[in-house]
Amino acid sequence: MSSDTENKRPSKSLIENLTARNRELTQTIEQAEEPKAVTIPYKRHQAEIELIKQAAQFQPELYRQISNLATMEDLKDHIRKTANTQREYMMKVTSNCTEECRKMTNQIQQLIEQDGKDREKFTSECSSAFKAERDKLSEQMEEFRRRSRRLLIAVFITATVLSALVSYLLYRVLTS
Repeated sequence: MSSDTENKRPSKSLIENLTARNRELTQTIEQAEEPKAVTIPYKRHQAEIELIKQAAQFQPELYRQISNLATMEDLKDHIRKTANTQREYMMKVTSNCTEECRKMTNQIQQLIEQDGKDREKFTSECSSAFKAERDKLSEQMEEFRRRSRRLLIAVFITATVLSALVSYLLYRVLTS
Protein backbone atom coordinates (compact mmCIF):
# COMPACT_ATOMS: atom_id res chain seq x y z
CA MET A 1 0.00 0.00 0.00
CA SER A 2 1.17 3.54 -0.63
CA SER A 3 2.18 5.93 2.14
CA ASP A 4 -0.81 8.19 1.22
CA THR A 5 -3.16 5.30 1.90
CA GLU A 6 -1.51 4.51 5.23
CA ASN A 7 -1.88 8.14 6.30
CA LYS A 8 -5.65 7.96 5.81
CA ARG A 9 -6.07 4.87 7.98
CA PRO A 10 -6.27 5.14 11.76
CA SER A 11 -2.82 4.83 13.27
CA LYS A 12 -2.03 2.16 15.85
CA SER A 13 -1.59 4.78 18.53
CA LEU A 14 -5.17 5.96 17.92
CA ILE A 15 -6.48 2.41 18.26
CA GLU A 16 -4.35 1.83 21.36
CA ASN A 17 -5.58 5.11 22.91
CA LEU A 18 -9.20 4.18 22.23
CA THR A 19 -8.72 0.69 23.66
CA ALA A 20 -7.04 2.10 26.75
CA ARG A 21 -9.79 4.67 27.32
CA ASN A 22 -12.49 2.00 26.99
CA ARG A 23 -10.61 -0.26 29.43
CA GLU A 24 -10.27 2.59 31.94
CA LEU A 25 -13.94 3.45 31.65
CA THR A 26 -14.93 -0.17 32.20
CA GLN A 27 -12.64 -0.45 35.22
CA THR A 28 -13.96 2.77 36.67
CA ILE A 29 -17.52 1.50 36.41
CA GLU A 30 -16.62 -1.88 37.92
CA GLN A 31 -14.40 -0.58 40.77
CA ALA A 32 -16.44 2.35 41.94
CA GLU A 33 -16.21 2.23 45.75
CA GLU A 34 -18.97 4.62 46.43
CA PRO A 35 -22.32 3.22 47.21
CA LYS A 36 -24.49 2.97 44.18
CA ALA A 37 -28.04 4.03 44.05
CA VAL A 38 -29.25 2.41 40.87
CA THR A 39 -32.86 2.16 39.91
CA ILE A 40 -32.08 -0.55 37.42
CA PRO A 41 -32.10 -4.12 38.60
CA TYR A 42 -28.66 -5.36 39.54
CA LYS A 43 -28.65 -8.17 36.91
CA ARG A 44 -29.49 -5.73 34.21
CA HIS A 45 -26.74 -3.38 35.42
CA GLN A 46 -24.27 -6.29 35.36
CA ALA A 47 -25.41 -7.16 31.82
CA GLU A 48 -24.77 -3.56 30.73
CA ILE A 49 -21.29 -3.67 32.26
CA GLU A 50 -20.63 -6.96 30.45
CA LEU A 51 -21.85 -5.40 27.21
CA ILE A 52 -19.50 -2.44 27.68
CA LYS A 53 -16.60 -4.86 28.32
CA GLN A 54 -17.41 -6.77 25.13
CA ALA A 55 -17.64 -3.53 23.17
CA ALA A 56 -14.29 -2.41 24.59
CA GLN A 57 -12.71 -5.72 23.62
CA PHE A 58 -14.32 -5.82 20.17
CA GLN A 59 -13.58 -2.22 19.23
CA PRO A 60 -9.82 -2.68 18.60
CA GLU A 61 -10.60 -5.73 16.49
CA LEU A 62 -13.18 -3.70 14.59
CA TYR A 63 -10.65 -0.94 13.95
CA ARG A 64 -8.07 -3.50 12.82
CA GLN A 65 -10.63 -4.94 10.38
CA ILE A 66 -11.61 -1.47 9.19
CA SER A 67 -7.96 -0.54 8.69
CA ASN A 68 -7.62 -3.53 6.36
CA LEU A 69 -10.47 -2.24 4.19
CA ALA A 70 -9.56 -0.42 1.04
CA THR A 71 -9.59 3.34 1.07
CA MET A 72 -11.12 5.47 -1.65
CA GLU A 73 -7.66 5.97 -3.15
CA ASP A 74 -7.10 2.19 -3.16
CA LEU A 75 -10.41 1.72 -4.96
CA LYS A 76 -9.58 4.43 -7.48
CA ASP A 77 -6.18 2.80 -8.13
CA HIS A 78 -7.84 -0.58 -8.53
CA ILE A 79 -10.45 0.86 -10.91
CA ARG A 80 -7.71 2.58 -12.93
CA LYS A 81 -5.71 -0.65 -13.16
CA THR A 82 -8.80 -2.62 -14.11
CA ALA A 83 -9.79 -0.02 -16.71
CA ASN A 84 -6.25 -0.06 -18.17
CA THR A 85 -6.26 -3.86 -18.26
CA GLN A 86 -9.64 -3.89 -19.96
CA ARG A 87 -8.54 -1.18 -22.39
CA GLU A 88 -5.42 -3.18 -23.29
CA TYR A 89 -7.48 -6.34 -23.70
CA MET A 90 -10.01 -4.54 -25.90
CA MET A 91 -7.19 -3.04 -27.97
CA LYS A 92 -5.73 -6.52 -28.49
CA VAL A 93 -9.14 -7.96 -29.36
CA THR A 94 -9.88 -5.05 -31.69
CA SER A 95 -6.46 -5.38 -33.30
CA ASN A 96 -6.93 -9.14 -33.78
CA CYS A 97 -10.43 -8.63 -35.19
CA THR A 98 -9.18 -5.89 -37.50
CA GLU A 99 -6.36 -8.12 -38.72
CA GLU A 100 -8.76 -11.02 -39.30
CA CYS A 101 -11.12 -8.69 -41.17
CA ARG A 102 -8.24 -7.50 -43.36
CA LYS A 103 -7.26 -11.08 -44.11
CA MET A 104 -10.83 -12.01 -44.94
CA THR A 105 -11.24 -8.88 -47.07
CA ASN A 106 -8.07 -9.75 -48.99
CA GLN A 107 -9.30 -13.32 -49.50
CA ILE A 108 -12.68 -12.09 -50.70
CA GLN A 109 -11.01 -9.59 -53.01
CA GLN A 110 -8.79 -12.35 -54.44
CA LEU A 111 -11.84 -14.56 -54.95
CA ILE A 112 -13.69 -11.72 -56.69
CA GLU A 113 -10.69 -11.05 -58.93
CA GLN A 114 -10.38 -14.75 -59.76
CA ASP A 115 -14.12 -14.91 -60.43
CA GLY A 116 -13.79 -11.88 -62.73
CA LYS A 117 -10.93 -13.54 -64.60
CA ASP A 118 -12.87 -16.80 -64.89
CA ARG A 119 -15.97 -14.97 -66.14
CA GLU A 120 -13.91 -12.98 -68.61
CA LYS A 121 -12.27 -16.18 -69.86
CA PHE A 122 -15.67 -17.91 -70.12
CA THR A 123 -17.18 -14.93 -71.94
CA SER A 124 -14.21 -14.81 -74.30
CA GLU A 125 -14.49 -18.54 -75.00
CA CYS A 126 -18.24 -18.26 -75.53
CA SER A 127 -17.72 -15.27 -77.80
CA SER A 128 -15.08 -17.13 -79.80
CA ALA A 129 -17.28 -20.21 -80.06
CA PHE A 130 -20.29 -18.07 -81.04
CA LYS A 131 -18.24 -16.23 -83.67
CA ALA A 132 -16.96 -19.54 -85.07
CA GLU A 133 -20.49 -20.95 -85.21
CA ARG A 134 -21.81 -17.72 -86.75
CA ASP A 135 -19.07 -17.79 -89.39
CA LYS A 136 -19.79 -21.46 -90.08
CA LEU A 137 -23.51 -20.73 -90.32
CA SER A 138 -22.82 -17.77 -92.62
CA GLU A 139 -20.75 -20.02 -94.86
CA GLN A 140 -23.50 -22.64 -94.88
CA MET A 141 -26.12 -19.98 -95.69
CA GLU A 142 -23.97 -18.66 -98.52
CA GLU A 143 -23.54 -22.22 -99.82
CA PHE A 144 -27.30 -22.75 -99.51
CA ARG A 145 -27.95 -19.55 -101.50
CA ARG A 146 -25.52 -20.62 -104.24
CA ARG A 147 -27.07 -24.06 -104.46
CA SER A 148 -30.55 -22.56 -104.36
CA ARG A 149 -29.67 -20.21 -107.26
CA ARG A 150 -28.13 -23.06 -109.22
CA LEU A 151 -31.16 -25.22 -108.52
CA LEU A 152 -33.51 -22.40 -109.48
CA ILE A 153 -31.53 -21.73 -112.66
CA ALA A 154 -31.54 -25.45 -113.39
CA VAL A 155 -35.31 -25.59 -112.80
CA PHE A 156 -35.88 -22.57 -115.08
CA ILE A 157 -33.65 -24.00 -117.76
CA THR A 158 -35.32 -27.38 -117.43
CA ALA A 159 -38.74 -25.77 -117.50
CA THR A 160 -37.76 -23.73 -120.54
CA VAL A 161 -36.31 -26.76 -122.30
CA LEU A 162 -39.32 -28.88 -121.43
CA SER A 163 -41.63 -26.10 -122.47
CA ALA A 164 -39.77 -25.78 -125.78
CA LEU A 165 -39.79 -29.56 -126.21
CA VAL A 166 -43.51 -29.77 -125.47
CA SER A 167 -44.13 -26.87 -127.85
CA TYR A 168 -42.05 -28.55 -130.53
CA LEU A 169 -43.80 -31.87 -129.99
CA LEU A 170 -47.17 -30.20 -130.09
CA TYR A 171 -46.20 -28.38 -133.23
CA ARG A 172 -45.09 -31.64 -134.80
CA VAL A 173 -48.17 -33.45 -133.73
CA LEU A 174 -50.38 -30.69 -135.00
CA THR A 175 -48.47 -30.28 -138.25
CA SER A 176 -48.18 -33.85 -139.08
